[in-house]
Amino acid sequence: MQEGKVPNLEEFHSGLCNVLGVTQNEKEEYPIEISKQLLQKYDKIGEFPVAKEILSKS
Repeated sequence: MQEGKVPNLEEFHSGLCNVLGVTQNEKEEYPIEISKQLLQKYDKIGEFPVAKEILSKS
C-alpha cells in the first residue's frame, strides 16, 4: 500500500493475500469476507485504527 493512502477493502485483501503468499490458484480459498472479518475484529478492539476507514470504502 502506498504510504498515506488508505486502501479500499479489495486493495487490502489483495495486499493481505500477497503478504501471506497466497497463490492465484489458492485465492478461491481466501474470500474477501476473511479480510472483512479481520478488519471488523481489529476495529472492535481498537488495534488497527484505519480498519473502519477501509471498511467504509467498500
